[in-house]
Amino acid sequence: MGLAIVLLLAYAAGVAISPTPILVILLILFSASGRRNGFGFLGGWIIGLSLLALLTFLLLAPGEQILTATSSLARPLVQCAIGLGVIWLGKRRWNVPPQETAEAAMPKWMASADQFLTKSSDKFTPRRALALALFMSAFSPKNIALMLAFGLTLTQADFSQQTAAAFLFLFVILSSLTIGLPVLYAALKGDDAQETLNQIKRWVMLNRSRALALLLFALGAIMLLNALVELMQNLTSGA
Repeated sequence: MGLAIVLLLAYAAGVAISPTPILVILLILFSASGRRNGFGFLGGWIIGLSLLALLTFLLLAPGEQILTATSSLARPLVQCAIGLGVIWLGKRRWNVPPQETAEAAMPKWMASADQFLTKSSDKFTPRRALALALFMSAFSPKNIALMLAFGLTLTQADFSQQTAAAFLFLFVILSSLTIGLPVLYAALKGDDAQETLNQIKRWVMLNRSRALALLLFALGAIMLLNALVELMQNLTSGA
């Protein structure tokens, strides 16, 4: 139980600390009808992660049976592969050179998105914000990898279906905090929230690549260590 809670917090942090969706929600909140579209984006983000969690939950039992029937080494080997994949994603982020100013750090897509939201605000509706967030959350390779890694952790801990579902629900909630908190803050503070949100946007732009890379390196190392420990235990018991 203790290991599952630690990995829940670690993997959920890996999903939550994603610079691109954070920057997108901040851009949406600065645009016209920003609060309505912000709630649409938050809803889409939660739905997308919930679909991933549901898929993971449905795969827990048959996945455990397949891995167990194949070999006692199958699960830790799959975890090793996912861990290496997460480290590779981190390496890609690390290779992005840091910038000294927020203007230089602003990616091209962000400038285009900002212009679209400013000049075409009537075309960007809460429904489209929901669809965008659903796509960004459910089809992100990092989100998929971390959700699957956590699913393997649940099979390793041999939880009941009710406990596994509760853990996955908590995973979705924690993974959505960095999207939900700015939306709720903007809704409560109104126009007074813009200065604080702008400071957050500036910090995220300046630190997004290396900060995310370090987090992914740490998560990948945790996955590998957890998998290697189980691998050694299985090899020892088999001997």
